[in-house]
Amino acid sequence: MNEQNPGGKSTELRLSSFVLGTHRIDVALPERVSAITPILVMHDGGNLLLPREQTWNGQNWGIVDSLEGGLVTAELLPIVVGVYTGETTSRYNELAPASIAAVVPDVFMTIPAEVRPEVMVSTSVEYQNFLANQVLPEISKRFGVELDPSRTAIAGSSMGGLASIYGLGLLPNVFGTALAFSTHWPFGESAAVAALIDALPEVGSGHRLWLDSGNIELDAAYPLFHYEAIARLEKRSWMRDRDFEARIYAGTGHQEKYWAARWPDAVNWWLSQSPR
Repeated sequence: MNEQNPGGKSTELRLSSFVLGTHRIDVALPERVSAITPILVMHDGGNLLLPREQTWNGQNWGIVDSLEGGLVTAELLPIVVGVYTGETTSRYNELAPASIAAVVPDVFMTIPAEVRPEVMVSTSVEYQNFLANQVLPEISKRFGVELDPSRTAIAGSSMGGLASIYGLGLLPNVFGTALAFSTHWPFGESAAVAALIDALPEVGSGHRLWLDSGNIELDAAYPLFHYEAIARLEKRSWMRDRDFEARIYAGTGHQEKYWAARWPDAVNWWLSQSPR
């Protein structure tokens, strides 16, 4: 049976958590899960599904609120998978796309010194393969969902936005859609735009991409590259509203409270094409 959510009807989630290797995985499940339930894999799991009082800054993405409150209006509600950074590594090592590091060798020096990893090497390929070869099969096994890229998306903000676009290009047979919030384009600037957009699948493959940005706080540096990414997508014949969606949320910035407000828009857009 498919989970029904006509007109954004409220629902009750089940929350689950387990560990794979050195990564904690949190999962939010709709009331009803079937073989064709969509799956959304998200980076930075520590600020996604935990209650606000348990997060490092007292904020989260409001995912539980959005799903239980009916803000996601799709008939098939998704399983949301929050992947924490591995205990023996840095989020910057895992999320920084290797394709950017290859063309901008000193790109790790753009990371503020107080959070810059000691070893400035991208482990993004290993991390993306971990998502594809361990996390998703485990979700399939535990919850009886059949894996298919047409109903599997990857998402994140900031460096997680870069990682999501990278994952769509690196593993097109795993992920059909990427949702990139406040993508941290200054990590490589125009070279990052070229490296990630040019590696995406060819138009007509059914793959889709959501791009957004605010215009205050750290996000104030993003719109220039956001529009550059749009132009590059269109040069590759990706069609807006069909293959990609790109939005600027004026007056918003680089915090979970802003991403929480955008998240239902992006998820509803992803799920607007009925999973198969």
